[in-house]
Amino acid sequence: MEPFQIDVEEQPDKHATIARLKGSAGIGAADKIEQAFTRLSVKRPQLVVLDMSHIEFVASIVIGSLVRLQHDLERNKGKLRLAAVQPIVWDVFKRCRLDTVFRAYDSVETALGAT
Repeated sequence: MEPFQIDVEEQPDKHATIARLKGSAGIGAADKIEQAFTRLSVKRPQLVVLDMSHIEFVASIVIGSLVRLQHDLERNKGKLRLAAVQPIVWDVFKRCRLDTVFRAYDSVETALGAT
């Protein structure tokens, strides 16, 4: 698997930040992911959309980072939306009952347009 990368794109006209995740979201990338999510949350965006179309595995420690990101954003009246989550990853979220915690959308565009 390729190493983890995150590309952040701010869209001020939509009051949103899009973070495109790529590579392995395994335990080896956990610190890098936690740092990236912390950098996102301290900016206090109104909306963060995580494009997960290139993520096929998420370690449990990374799921914990996602939960923290969601809580940090909500504490500052922000929202987190997951976009293009691979079915195998979403199945893990369902088994952990996190499908009731996170909102997932078919695409980044759909996530940006949701109310």
